[in-house]
Amino acid sequence: MNRTAIKNFAIWARRYLREQVKARAAQFGITHKSITEHQTVAGGLLVAGQTLNTTEANQYHQLRNRLQDLTLSSSQLQAVDALIDEIAYTWFNRLAALRFMEVNGYIGRVLSSSDSNLVDPDLLRDASSIAEMGDLPGLDLDTLNEWRSFANHDPNPDEFLYRRLLLAQCKALAEGIPALFDPRHNYQALFLPGNLLNQDSIVRRLVKEIPEEDWQNIEVVGWLYQFYISERKDEVMGAKSKVAAADIPAATQLFTPHWIVRYMVENSLGRLWLEAHPESRLREYMPYYLENPNDDGEGEKPQALTPQELTVIDPACGSGHILVYAFDLLFEIYKEQGYLERDIPALILTHNLYGLDIDERAAQLASFAVLMKARAKNSRILRKYLVLNITAVRPTHSQTLPPATELNAEDWKPLIEAFKDAENLGSLIIPPAFDNENLKWQLDNLEASDSLFREFVPALRGLLLQADLLSNKYWVVVANPPYMGNKSLNQVLKDFASKNHPDSKSDAFSMFMERFDSLTHEHSYLGLITPFVWMFLSTYEIFRTKLLNNFTITSLVQLEYNAFEPACIPVCTFCLRKTANTNYLGAYIRLSDFKGHQKQELKTLEAIKNPDCGYLYYANRAAASCQQAKSILNRTKINVINSCLLRKF
Repeated sequence: MNRTAIKNFAIWARRYLREQVKARAAQFGITHKSITEHQTVAGGLLVAGQTLNTTEANQYHQLRNRLQDLTLSSSQLQAVDALIDEIAYTWFNRLAALRFMEVNGYIGRVLSSSDSNLVDPDLLRDASSIAEMGDLPGLDLDTLNEWRSFANHDPNPDEFLYRRLLLAQCKALAEGIPALFDPRHNYQALFLPGNLLNQDSIVRRLVKEIPEEDWQNIEVVGWLYQFYISERKDEVMGAKSKVAAADIPAATQLFTPHWIVRYMVENSLGRLWLEAHPESRLREYMPYYLENPNDDGEGEKPQALTPQELTVIDPACGSGHILVYAFDLLFEIYKEQGYLERDIPALILTHNLYGLDIDERAAQLASFAVLMKARAKNSRILRKYLVLNITAVRPTHSQTLPPATELNAEDWKPLIEAFKDAENLGSLIIPPAFDNENLKWQLDNLEASDSLFREFVPALRGLLLQADLLSNKYWVVVANPPYMGNKSLNQVLKDFASKNHPDSKSDAFSMFMERFDSLTHEHSYLGLITPFVWMFLSTYEIFRTKLLNNFTITSLVQLEYNAFEPACIPVCTFCLRKTANTNYLGAYIRLSDFKGHQKQELKTLEAIKNPDCGYLYYANRAAASCQQAKSILNRTKINVINSCLLRKF
């Protein structure tokens, strides 16, 4: 994968899209300094000197409503900037999604030409046949001819028609991929980038600059997301100040290397399945699975779960990299149990995979990524609406409960209060007790009524979903939780940490680790990657003790100090079982002697294949406690995987 090309395009595209959206917003009278009010005139709506037709007027009203929502929790300047950023990244995500889908044959060539000798997209060249065949819902020959008639009065007829066709394609994908093409956000159509058929347009550069073969791997979505926010990340980190809520995603987002994702998923989800099904052939698909010769199969084991009971959550899911690989492993589990392959994708999406993130754009891409995994297995999966268990954790400080007779305010107020600071806290929030079925019943009644307050239903359903996901317990938690030291925590986070996580408040990642205790069942498995400071610093002494009292470390890989590729942070990746077994001999791989990120995966695989390699060790709780005491006394950055902690097998 050409990451340099991906990075260069993503950084340029962010700047370009923000400038385009900013200029377009100004045409609607929306700037950082002022907002021009519209006027109703004969024939439409007059906005900043231009008359909008009925469709554009409705979109404009939606735009103003969205801006008003943002203004409730921030200044006008901040609200306008947030709106610009939101529209820019949505179109970035949409164009990336369209490119991925066309390259993989899930839709026609809507951004590019199937003929290497031609430039214009097939969507434009073949518009008549597409309309005649009914390939795009809502587009027939009459509609196309009407658009062409309008186009003839435009200075650039092809551009006019292509924009209509591209928006029709987006609308056609709304039912199957609502997270990216939500039809309720019609105002986005006002900001479709301009001059799309020009040689230097964002579409042409997207097609030309990123090699087509890179689009055959869904991982490209994660890299695009990381690089899209990389400039803002550098700005935030360079400021060395408290991180504002809006900047937390940029400050904390790190794309987890694929081999580490595989290690975490295979040694959590995979191990959970193999414990209950020792006859399974799943281990043949798991090269990063650490067999433990000391595990004699004795001790209390979890119940034998069915495939549909294997709930997997990533509470800080980013662009969905972990969920995507969990999909692969779950698919093999279902297939092994005799399920029809065409039925498996929908089962996985509705029963097994759960994801939450503080960043709306990440949740969009995570939803898209798992849907593309499903589409690769079932070509009909996008033809029906599937309710995914992936969502952004949205704040409620600007959310009002309408005075609808169908809603009982007292039932909703605790949830609205709990999520008022969600843009800071995300999955750290533990919702209060609530009656899910009762609240759903209230929303169903409101939706079925002719009340003007029906427009509040989607937002309240979103609130209910995030509260439900954060109230449930899961059999597997796999995550790369956000890293943010105490000095970077803003006041909301710092106050929350002191009140709710006094023993882990030194960093966001340790607060998340503590939070995972309430997200899991007894005997659940966790796969994590975090900075390795929690293993030896005295500030984590109480946290360590609590961790070892509640969990058993089944395996741990300590990477070389500067070998975590996405950032210069010393990390370890490890798996936990939620039960304290002081005699269990966990497997530990120490990579401290192998410099460079390129060697970390190779040496891990070498240790798995050859336990006598010299850097694979086994230790139990008693040994860990001994080293813990020694490391605290020394207060130096020693390797915990040595001497008293580990006895070589």
